[in-house]
Amino acid sequence: MLHFKSSKTKWIFLTIGILCYLLSGPVFRIDLTGWLIPIGILYFTRSSHPLKGYLWAVLFMMIISVIGGLFTSPLPIVAIIISAPIAAFPEMVPYLIDRFMHRRLSPLLASILFPAVAVSLEYMMSTIFSSIGILASTQTHFVEMIQWASVAGVYGISFIMYWTASTLVGWMLSEEDSPLNYKPWLITILMILLFGAIRINTTSEIKDTVKVAGIAVEEFSIWEAVYQNVYGEEIEINVHNANSPEMGKILAAIPEYLKDPENEKYEQTNLALKDFGDQLLSLSANEADAGSRIIVWSETNLPILQKDESGFILKAQELAVEKEVFLSISMGVFLPYNESGPMYENKAILISPEGKVLDNYEKAKPVPFMDSSLPGDGIIAKVETDYGILTQAICYDADFPPLMAQASGADILLLPANDWLGISPYHGDNSVFRAVENGVSIVRPTGSGQSVIFDPYGRALSRVEAFDKEVRIINAYVPINGCSTIFSFIGNLIVWISMMCTAVLITMVIINYFKSRSS
Repeated sequence: MLHFKSSKTKWIFLTIGILCYLLSGPVFRIDLTGWLIPIGILYFTRSSHPLKGYLWAVLFMMIISVIGGLFTSPLPIVAIIISAPIAAFPEMVPYLIDRFMHRRLSPLLASILFPAVAVSLEYMMSTIFSSIGILASTQTHFVEMIQWASVAGVYGISFIMYWTASTLVGWMLSEEDSPLNYKPWLITILMILLFGAIRINTTSEIKDTVKVAGIAVEEFSIWEAVYQNVYGEEIEINVHNANSPEMGKILAAIPEYLKDPENEKYEQTNLALKDFGDQLLSLSANEADAGSRIIVWSETNLPILQKDESGFILKAQELAVEKEVFLSISMGVFLPYNESGPMYENKAILISPEGKVLDNYEKAKPVPFMDSSLPGDGIIAKVETDYGILTQAICYDADFPPLMAQASGADILLLPANDWLGISPYHGDNSVFRAVENGVSIVRPTGSGQSVIFDPYGRALSRVEAFDKEVRIINAYVPINGCSTIFSFIGNLIVWISMMCTAVLITMVIINYFKSRSS
């Protein structure tokens, strides 16, 4: 047995763990390094004074969060620096609890405490801030492991990763020659990988499919027209500076336009809006002629004034009837100017080949500090069609597993999205967990990011990353039948078990502590 013990070793482990936080994220996306994050940090905290170890880990995490944010976040540097401690302090709490508790439990129970606390906290934090950034989100390419989400959800994958860390660190720091607490973990992880391999390799050949098209057209011509009409200056926007200070100037110009959109000085902007809508309809017609029966636009792909919304929907209905297609039009509907209110409605309207509006879904989870849309009611409807049961959600909504559990029982989830280069393709790839959890195919056309289509087993049927092109279209033959999953029936049972284990183990430690004090 190897013992890794020296005064310098713990700092090496902490450095490796924190660096892997960066290497596993949106910039480098190395899946293996995700497993090393909790191993490195846990070794350090178990080898350090409880409070000092916690604070050093927080400091290291804050530094790496700022560095990562400079590559990925569209927020100003001041906002990135301010947000770093807000994330780091709670993220290190499981390590602090483990440091106080693990020596007061048997090796096996100690190995369970850490993942139970970590997953419980992940779940509570992600219900507020989304599941992007949880430990399991580093594993989007590990197809065999991803299959475990069909049973235990994305938090079940996190649990296994945290359990791996507590088991291996316990082994490395153990004074025993042959500790046995690794055996339950080893058997479990081997069974999970075997399950994943069998599930992904024994699926029958998919025969019933429908051709689907996702359309994403960058709206830069519109934003340039708005800016020029408001300020009388020209500006150039492209996918590489879409979240730069230039875009911030445009966001400041839009309210000025909304104050009086009928003003003749906005003739160029209004013409750009009309031409853009016509372009989307023309592209949709082309895809229908090429055989696509379901056509989806990327998130808010059509900016439109509220007064023009009904007229445009009528045009889209006529196209759906003429081409005999299901058409999901994603619009950012500008609301009348309100200095303190939301700027627009973020919606996806699903139209049948008969011209009926089957679903009018509004984004339930606007992105904090970045999305000024009016939130929807969060009800995800299911629509029965000749191509299976269709359902819709929008981008950030898919980062909330409890919300997306409503998609269970559907066959195809239409997921219009909008990213930026700093988080693409990392963000889009994380929707794979919703596909596997709920047994649905996902069609995710994406503005300023990678478009992707997944089948119900998390296999990518198509990807498009042509960022140099203003128009990006993704196609695939998508299964019209989803698949049943255990997760659809038990939900986040692993989370509730983790919370119960956390409460029981902490209670045991407290009771034993007071017993020892009184004896």
